[in-house]
Amino acid sequence: MRLIKGKTIQKLESYTHYQACTFYLDNNNKNIARNIRFTHCSFRGNTTLFDLRGCEFDHCGGKFAVDFSGRKLVKFPQNLPKKLISAVNIGHNTLHSWQGIEELSEIESLQAEFGRIRRISDEILQLKTLSHLNLYANYLEVWPVELEQFPQLEYLNLGGNPLKEISPHIQNLRNLQHLNIQNTEIKVLPTEFSELTKLKTLDLNHNYLRKIPPTIENLQGICELNLVNNQLREFPMQILSLKNLQVLDLRYNALKSIPDISKLSKLQNLSISIDNISSFPSQMEKLQNLTRLHVDCNEVDFLPHEITQLKNLAVLWLDAVESPLRKIPLVLKEMNQLQQLFIEDVNEGLVEKLKLWLPKCKITAFPKPPQVMPRA
Repeated sequence: MRLIKGKTIQKLESYTHYQACTFYLDNNNKNIARNIRFTHCSFRGNTTLFDLRGCEFDHCGGKFAVDFSGRKLVKFPQNLPKKLISAVNIGHNTLHSWQGIEELSEIESLQAEFGRIRRISDEILQLKTLSHLNLYANYLEVWPVELEQFPQLEYLNLGGNPLKEISPHIQNLRNLQHLNIQNTEIKVLPTEFSELTKLKTLDLNHNYLRKIPPTIENLQGICELNLVNNQLREFPMQILSLKNLQVLDLRYNALKSIPDISKLSKLQNLSISIDNISSFPSQMEKLQNLTRLHVDCNEVDFLPHEITQLKNLAVLWLDAVESPLRKIPLVLKEMNQLQQLFIEDVNEGLVEKLKLWLPKCKITAFPKPPQVMPRA
């Protein structure tokens, strides 16, 4: 085994004994640690190590994340340097035993997506320092009430599970800042959502929601709200109370119109689906912080002239929902501030005309994808 002493290391080598070395590993590379001995070493920065088979750690300092994803594991890896590990990625495995993870008493992040998990194991429940938990795309059918044992959680991802409801116990997760419950079978949000006052991002896309509870207006810290592909038939007016909202996505619902949303003065990214030009939100020109606008519209040939007053609008995406774009909305001629324009289902001749109108804009035209309908 090769011996390296007292060096600053940026790339790992297998079958090496590192002694009194300092590691600044580049996460742009896959830092595979296999058959390596570390003695009196220090790990600096945001480092992720892969594998760890055949590795020994003696009197080392610092922290690093470990990635065991996609290794076809059925048991949690054993004999890990428990004081050094800050985060674990064990996703894309099918573990039958989690024994040993409870020894990692200082980890802050656990990623276990695509793991066929049906319940949160007793070993995981002993990880009292967890602030980031990702259980995306497992087999959780019932909301895990055990989560209330993690009041310190700041990030929770339960999307992609066959959940049918959200437990009122969610109110105990009062430190949550990022919550992802996309692509489940949820139809109703409990009123206890109003207790999650530290939420910054809320992803509820691809569910069966017909209404948003009025108490959501208590979530004044929300910056991003994703409600794509639900069953909303009326615009949830309580959204207008979310004064810090910067990203709002309402596409693929059954909304007939969108009201004046000018109160959302911090909005930077807006995505909407509308039936016709009369459904455009009024007073839209007041959204002067808007930089991205994505519009699905049956009558996308026409856009309101007020859109030209959005001086900070840099990216515009136009989807022709039911029919090809046959002529260009004339207002585009006045939108010299655009940096990117995406248009679906448009012929080459129209693209060339657009390039003459908007010479500084990057224009992307592409065929129409399969139509996405609101959930029935």
